[in-house]
Amino acid sequence: MIPRAQRYQQLSAIIQQRWEQYKALCSQLNVGLWKIEMGTLIRTSRTTNKYVPIYIGQEVDDARKPERVYINNNLTGRSPMPTNAQNYDIILYQGNNFSVEFDFPFDASLYAWAAQIRTYPNSPSLYANFGITVTSHSSTLSKVVLTLQPTDTEYLPTRAFWDLTATLKTDDTQVTTYVKGQVFTTQAVSLDVGTYGSW
Repeated sequence: MIPRAQRYQQLSAIIQQRWEQYKALCSQLNVGLWKIEMGTLIRTSRTTNKYVPIYIGQEVDDARKPERVYINNNLTGRSPMPTNAQNYDIILYQGNNFSVEFDFPFDASLYAWAAQIRTYPNSPSLYANFGITVTSHSSTLSKVVLTLQPTDTEYLPTRAFWDLTATLKTDDTQVTTYVKGQVFTTQAVSLDVGTYGSW
């Protein structure tokens, strides 16, 4: 006969042993509840109350331009602002052509379209204007193509913002933003290829 209290203590001891084994395996394999996570904290400037930018570490003799790291701050309890515009992020390569097509369920030829790339929303720095072409249109489906030339993408920053707006031609007070997002540009290595020609 084994007392009930002693059996409970034995079971509790076995569970605790298995629990310690699980924690050890989580740390070794980096999985589960006790996996090791590393993060970068964002510091706020006391003088400007803005985040201090973070850059990728470089060697002392590395003369390249520092590359900034953009960290998503998801721990502040804020939720995204509600919007009717579609979110579409553009990923392109510096000095390359870019083209994207959007479909709209109305006649796009009745609108004047505009799309720009700026450093941030409401920024006075304008980097590029998209070339906009309505390739087909009807009352139920229209296709709008946005393009950028190599001269437009040559000096884009690593990260910027853009949006696509439409103004009704018969009423210029009716302006609607249909698409918005960010522009991520990968810096080019080969530049001025056309100047030197082929070898």
